[in-house]
Amino acid sequence: RPQVDGIIKERSFIEGSFIEAGSQLYQIDSTIYEATYESAQANLQSVAAKKGRYESLLKLQAISKQEFDDVLASLSQAEAAVKTAKANLDYTKVYAPISGYIGKSNITSGALVNANQSQILTTITQLDPIYADILIPVKDSMKFRSQTEFPLILVINGKEYKHSGILKFAEMFADETTDSILMRATFPNPDRELVSGMFVNT
Repeated sequence: RPQVDGIIKERSFIEGSFIEAGSQLYQIDSTIYEATYESAQANLQSVAAKKGRYESLLKLQAISKQEFDDVLASLSQAEAAVKTAKANLDYTKVYAPISGYIGKSNITSGALVNANQSQILTTITQLDPIYADILIPVKDSMKFRSQTEFPLILVINGKEYKHSGILKFAEMFADETTDSILMRATFPNPDRELVSGMFVNT
């Protein structure tokens, strides 16, 4: 999701391709944010210069301590404004937070986006390793409680998957409607035989 408001100027990926973490995905129009950043920097320089002058005047007792403290407060505010403006400018470049396969783009160039909007820009799915979520009866889960890692075999359409997985954790509460506990395992998936959302047996 975007972190700032603006018009999408460019999409920088091919739908369905593998994306490395840190790759730029979208460019949001940065014109306003660049201007705001430059203005904040100029204001910071002005306040910093004023602080320097006031330091000299304070030594000469030409100004009060309160006046100098006010300048210091203004300097802190100006520094914070620069940091905020820089962060917003950086957010105009939307980067991939993880490596994985990217889906379709839900936004086209020229579209207006808003910070933290409900509509996602796109989805990146990590496939290797991949998680398998397993629901098992509470009575059967007790045997796994004392083990932090437990090997698992995956079965797809009656055929055993060639890579074994490791049970990583189990929820500490049961689903009251099914009297079962969710457990999560990780499986290597170098050949992308497993895809997000598919049903398997373990």
